[in-house]
Amino acid sequence: MADKKPIRAVFNDSNVATGLAEFQSGDTVGLTHGGLGVSLSIGSAGQVLKVNSGASALEFGNVEAIVNIDGATDLTSATLATTDLILASDGGTEGRVTLAQLDTLFSGTSKTLTNKTLTTPTITTPIINAGAQLKNGSTSAGFLEFFEDSDNGSNKVTLIGPASTADITLTLPAAAGTIVASGDTGTVTNAMLAGSIAASKLAGSIGNSKLSNSSITVSDGSSTSAVSLGGTLTFAATANETTVAESSGTVTVGIVDNPTIGGNLTVTGNLTVNGTTTTLSTTNSVISDKLIELSTGTTGTPSGDIGIVGERGSSDNVFIGFDESADEFVVGTGSFTGATTGDLTITKGTFSSAGNKIYRAGTTNAVSLVASSSLAGNVTLTLPVNDGDANQLLATDGSGNLSFISATAASGAGLSNVSDDSTPSLGGDLDVETSSIVSTSNRNIAITPNGSGVVRLDGNVDIESGSISLKNSGTQSRIDFYCESSNAHYARLQAPAHSAFSGNVTLTLPATTDTIVGRTTTDTLTNKSIDADNNTISNIEVDNLKSGVLDTDISSVSSNDDTLASAKAIKAYVDSQVGGADLDATTDSGTIDIDLGSETLTVAGGEGIDTSATGTTITIAGEDASTSNKGVASFSSDDFSVSSGAVTIKSSGVTNAQLAGSIADSKLNTITTANKVGLASLDIDGGTDIGAAIADADLFIIDDGAGGTNRKTAASRIKTYVGASSGGFAIDNLDIDGGTDIGADLVDADEIIVDDGGNGTNRRSDLTRVKKYIFSALSGDATASDSGALTIANGSVENAMLAGSIANDKLAGSIANSKLSNSSITVTDGSNSTATSLGGTITFSGTNNEVEVSESSGTITIGLPDDVTIAGNLTVTGTTTQTGAVTSNDNFNILSNNNTGNSTDFGLAGKYVESSTTKFAGIFFDASTDNTFRLFTDTQTEPSTTVNTSATGYAAANLIVGTLTASGIVIGSADISEAELEILDGATVTTSELNLLDGNTSVGSSITLADSDGIIVNDGGTMKSIPASDVLTYTADEATALAIALG
Repeated sequence: MADKKPIRAVFNDSNVATGLAEFQSGDTVGLTHGGLGVSLSIGSAGQVLKVNSGASALEFGNVEAIVNIDGATDLTSATLATTDLILASDGGTEGRVTLAQLDTLFSGTSKTLTNKTLTTPTITTPIINAGAQLKNGSTSAGFLEFFEDSDNGSNKVTLIGPASTADITLTLPAAAGTIVASGDTGTVTNAMLAGSIAASKLAGSIGNSKLSNSSITVSDGSSTSAVSLGGTLTFAATANETTVAESSGTVTVGIVDNPTIGGNLTVTGNLTVNGTTTTLSTTNSVISDKLIELSTGTTGTPSGDIGIVGERGSSDNVFIGFDESADEFVVGTGSFTGATTGDLTITKGTFSSAGNKIYRAGTTNAVSLVASSSLAGNVTLTLPVNDGDANQLLATDGSGNLSFISATAASGAGLSNVSDDSTPSLGGDLDVETSSIVSTSNRNIAITPNGSGVVRLDGNVDIESGSISLKNSGTQSRIDFYCESSNAHYARLQAPAHSAFSGNVTLTLPATTDTIVGRTTTDTLTNKSIDADNNTISNIEVDNLKSGVLDTDISSVSSNDDTLASAKAIKAYVDSQVGGADLDATTDSGTIDIDLGSETLTVAGGEGIDTSATGTTITIAGEDASTSNKGVASFSSDDFSVSSGAVTIKSSGVTNAQLAGSIADSKLNTITTANKVGLASLDIDGGTDIGAAIADADLFIIDDGAGGTNRKTAASRIKTYVGASSGGFAIDNLDIDGGTDIGADLVDADEIIVDDGGNGTNRRSDLTRVKKYIFSALSGDATASDSGALTIANGSVENAMLAGSIANDKLAGSIANSKLSNSSITVTDGSNSTATSLGGTITFSGTNNEVEVSESSGTITIGLPDDVTIAGNLTVTGTTTQTGAVTSNDNFNILSNNNTGNSTDFGLAGKYVESSTTKFAGIFFDASTDNTFRLFTDTQTEPSTTVNTSATGYAAANLIVGTLTASGIVIGSADISEAELEILDGATVTTSELNLLDGNTSVGSSITLADSDGIIVNDGGTMKSIPASDVLTYTADEATALAIALG
């Protein structure tokens, strides 16, 4: 192609051009125009511009061809520093790096040196990706020397190969640690071990301190103790409670033959005691069972008394139970104890209760002996010594001595002349049969009860003639009609007060079934007329008013009409007054006429306008403007000004953020202010390519003085600056100190310049080759791969090299007991002992019917079975709680066995809940009353050493027995002897008959008296049955009969 003339290009004698020129590929600048006349291609990526070998033209070439290491000044006499620089290609981009970066690369990355020899090298943190071989000539073993950490002092550890032997491989562990040598006193840490250690490699035995777990922890659920291997685990028994025995590693736990329970004993199953005596040394025994069985297991003909014995110290013991020889229940005292068997010698005692029943043999019929509820003190009744004569009465002499007397001999016996008796009285009911009670001589019959008494007429009252007059001694007379529900309420019919009368009045009841309406009650009157003229009617509420009161026709209204107007009439009137009114409305676009009677005025909103109505007010309001709705808008006073409705954007009212797009070039003024266009804003990538090789005359923009004025410079000046004006680029001209730092850690792909062979050709090499070369130099006990993995030869790690302990997972197989200093646990019961080796079994066994043992997840549970058998005596000093049935083979249970005096009560009691109140009932020996048992109930105080007879609710209980045998009976304070009760032994009296004698006031069914019917009378102290005709004869005249009736 033709030579190109430069455009405004001026060349000086050094062929440095200033100005601009346009070249394309293949164009040259002729010599006549100051050029070299040589075609210059664009070159390849990564090449640099240099002078050709003939110094006749510029050309692109590789940087290693430019740097002439052979011609550079030798720096062998200089001391290199970490800040010294070398030239490197960073992925195709040349730059400078410091020796410190190169050191970091060698330390942290892998490079391969192939067939390189390092003579006495110092390598910091090498990584060898492949194996490294260490040789020391042909006759000496290769070695590695590890110097101490104190300033690389003279002390060192040499890792050297063994004498001539076959090839071996030592594999290092995969974790950090210290290698232990055979002569070292240190230990091998777990992290150093690549595999496991066989038990055969263990020297001697392993002490407890070397075991992660060297003890067994024993716990009772709260306290714990650790027993070391080789120690002794002692199982101790509690005196008088349990036994422990050990044999051949088996520990057997049981209960002693005669156990003593110091606290509370709760047995949820059956408790069987085979000993002679069961001793309960407790304050009280609480038994939840309903029944207690004594002498269980008895078969055949019974023998021996059965019951409960209570000790009383120096006084005779007490007994409550069944006397087998007498075949009866008995309470009493004697010198017997709970250990006494057979028939007891019992002195019968006193039994106290609120009431006793004496049953007829073989039946459920009984006579109840009950003390009066109003009894204020003790009463003793002494029965007669015989059974008396027929029809006699049982009478007292006033001192409690009972005897049989005739009816006539009783106090007040016999009938006197009742007409002469001013205070006659009836001892029973008066049956007038078919007769009437009448008066003579127009006399009144007055029945006047005493005090608060009333005259009660049971049944229907029928007045056949006459009238009833009620007077109430100066108080208004009344009749109370009670309701049917327990007489809870009544309706009273009462006369008005005297002041309300103007004379006697008569109220005539309606002739039909109806309800009387009260004056103050709310009722509905049906078909009733109310005279409104003479009465005041207030607060009328009606559902419908008939014509004559409500006017529904407006045409009938007159000025003097007093009727009420209906809604219909009111509407008709209003319509007649406003029927012709209308409303005229004028708008911007027209006028409307609205008939108020039939049309509605509508105020409608539109876009941006809302309307609303509340009460009598119509509100028209503007809506807020939005991007989709017209309305009322406001303007920010920061960006806009508003005057007389005109809106103006203020100066600086539009910010960059408010611009929707870019500003057109036509809107931009020429930028003349410095620093308004940053270098980063220059879009070189979008510029027009030069399209030709760079010539000396081509211009560049440079910062003159860095931070100074931007100026232009020719490419020839750059060539001179980089020292390539004469061809090869001397290494002396590389100003590494002024180069750009790589700014990152070195990586395998980074390259450095090397002299291939020394004084040879400069070539590039990535850092991978450097790492590989360093790692290949390692040999001996440790070698390194190309990736830097260090391998320690087999057999090169000895015990002394180990820095710590060996974890279990590093052991090959298991450690035999012979390798342990302590390999067993010794179990002892205090006298016998057995050592059980690790891996053996310590057996915990219970005793049948005494103790049971179970194991789960390492926890051994020792407890009692549901059914416990005590071979000897059972002593409980706490409270015994029995939830099952209490069964005893003993004939006697001794209560208060430790009693040495006679100051505490004892007996049996039960607990129950009545109406949410806890109560107690039972039987006890009353220490405060000698030889007395008491039945009690309803007390709210739990018995302890005594039974509080004054406690809340305390009451004597009833006793129901078949045959009651006693030396005496006391009812309240009345003492009934055996002889006195014998009098009733032949009586054939029934309960109903006794109740009649006892004052029973109930009246049975009516009978027709005959003259031969018998009536019981007291004939001078002797009870006799006489015919009714005798009474009729005695009360022959009417006056006598009336006197009897009036009492």
